[in-house]
Amino acid sequence: SWPDSKEWYTCLVEMCENYQGQYRTKCCMQFYSIYLSSLHRLFDIMARAGATYNVLTDIVHRMDQALYKFGLLTQPPSQTLLSHFKGQLYMDGATLLVKNAMQDPGAWRETSKLAGLLFIGAFCGDSVSQLSNDGDVRKVIAGHMLLLLSKGENQWLESVFGVSSNIGTSLHNAMFVTKNQGEMVTSSCLAQHTAINSICRLPTSAEIAAHC
Repeated sequence: SWPDSKEWYTCLVEMCENYQGQYRTKCCMQFYSIYLSSLHRLFDIMARAGATYNVLTDIVHRMDQALYKFGLLTQPPSQTLLSHFKGQLYMDGATLLVKNAMQDPGAWRETSKLAGLLFIGAFCGDSVSQLSNDGDVRKVIAGHMLLLLSKGENQWLESVFGVSSNIGTSLHNAMFVTKNQGEMVTSSCLAQHTAINSICRLPTSAEIAAHC
């Protein structure tokens, strides 16, 4: 069916990118909402299908660049909508780092705390009414991943928040390794962040279940 169709979402992404190439100044909030949602869904489908790290990185990189442009619109989106899509970006970025660690277990020691930061951002990102199902799924997965990574110990949060003095650059460099991607750091949503949502305690199982 089309909700799980790689071909459907690949087509939607291509249509959005063709439109963006020809009518950049006409790209509005509705355009970016469709484009970013389609990229997120395509990432999910491809990740479940076992796509390579490079393929998934390319999708996250497109999301990262699009989200940066989304925030610069003359008529900017609401902070709630922007927070939702940032949460989706953080979720996919964290999944990307976990997938990389499965291929290279030695890399996990360096990237586990960055993945933790991204899962925190994914859990804290707002959920908007028109996309509430996507937001709830994100919060449930991110919440469970936080409990798994931390082993339920709140002290884990301190080590995560102290991972880097320049979080944005660290996240960008950990995910985007090709020369072309690295050179686009000035138009990266991830790279512009000096901090990701800070929480003083881990979510409880009941708080996670509220989004089921």
